[in-house]
Amino acid sequence: MWIAQMTDPWTVNTQTIRLLVRPSHNWEQVNGENINEAPEILKRGGRTFMAFSAAPCHTPEYKLGLMELTGNDPLNPNHWIKDPQPVFQKANGVYGSGHNGFFKSPNGEQDWNIYHGNASANQGCGNTRSVRAQPVTWGGDGKPRFGQPVSTTTDVPVPAGSSLVLDKPIDLSATG
Repeated sequence: MWIAQMTDPWTVNTQTIRLLVRPSHNWEQVNGENINEAPEILKRGGRTFMAFSAAPCHTPEYKLGLMELTGNDPLNPNHWIKDPQPVFQKANGVYGSGHNGFFKSPNGEQDWNIYHGNASANQGCGNTRSVRAQPVTWGGDGKPRFGQPVSTTTDVPVPAGSSLVLDKPIDLSATG
């Protein structure tokens, strides 16, 4: 993954492009493919975390890793620390649980992880993936905890402050 300063919302300052991180753990290297991609920032308590997808998306091993900015220069690769283990990966009949994003609950009190997942190990990264969301919790060390992906038959509470009422999980896979 590469990082660069932006001179405005649509222009990269090409003088600041830096290689930020490359796959360095076995769990990022599957079937001879070394992949770190799709970074997403999550901030809390003055700390900055970056979740990223690792391993090929066409495998059931697609998962999330986590880095934390520990210095004051996000363009400096030495100011980031990568967790040695994945923070979110296949479980509970969910495969390829990667390529995520974050959102806040309507009342601003919860962080949520939204990600892709498959119901079968051989579905790859095509149109069989469904969009899933579940809350992020926070450990006593101040780091995010993603838990495990839950199946589409598992009830997940709606985001705090939401007026949405569900009698079953939403399956967005059929909406295209």
